[in-house]
Amino acid sequence: MVQSEKQLLPTAFARAVNVESTFAYMGSLMTFLAKGSETSGRFALMEFHTKRGNEPPPHIHEREHELYFVLEGTMRFYCEDKIWTLAPARSSSFPRARPMHSSAGLMSYAR
Repeated sequence: MVQSEKQLLPTAFARAVNVESTFAYMGSLMTFLAKGSETSGRFALMEFHTKRGNEPPPHIHEREHELYFVLEGTMRFYCEDKIWTLAPARSSSFPRARPMHSSAGLMSYAR
């Protein structure tokens, strides 16, 4: 295997949810379960606790896809001319470089 190929391989790791992996962002809490730096930039995984009204504004991801999986509460997601309302155990996906997408909490709390 060429050295550059080895550098692209992610390493195995385990992480507990704790204060060191959790950050406040726009009135919500984000816990990083896997960071891009730990997966050679292939993906990141986070748990996002939010209250209605604290959702991110419409935005575009130029480099990465985005996938949501609702654990608690109900969320509404918008992308192009599509609208999805997701209850727990439902997911939605937004391909990179698509027109702006956004989300909105429909209950007082979502995770």
